[in-house]
Amino acid sequence: MLNRADKNEKRQKRHLRSRKQIIGTAEKPRLNVYRSLSNIYAQIINDVTGETIVSASTVEKNVKENYGGNIEAAKSVGEAIAKKALEKGINVVVFDRGGYLYHGRVAALAEAARAAGLQF
Repeated sequence: MLNRADKNEKRQKRHLRSRKQIIGTAEKPRLNVYRSLSNIYAQIINDVTGETIVSASTVEKNVKENYGGNIEAAKSVGEAIAKKALEKGINVVVFDRGGYLYHGRVAALAEAARAAGLQF
């Protein structure tokens, strides 16, 4: 049986494999997702300059009051990141699931971001 450290190590290897092909540019930045046990985080990153353009998470006050680290929280983070990105003029991104399965909270965040207007 794998312990938590082994699972995270395997996830990081999967993430590195996918990051070889997923690159965010100024025209099409990368939407990165990280999930912990109690929170979920999303960032839109320009890998050419190495800067985070927009970020949203369940740690922020407006989301934290209503949710924890569940699927409803992931949906609200997806909507928040899409709203912030559209305000900055970003409407097309490439999705980086961070080595996680496209399931549960990660899928909920992605679907909510799509529904709010992001294209990927």
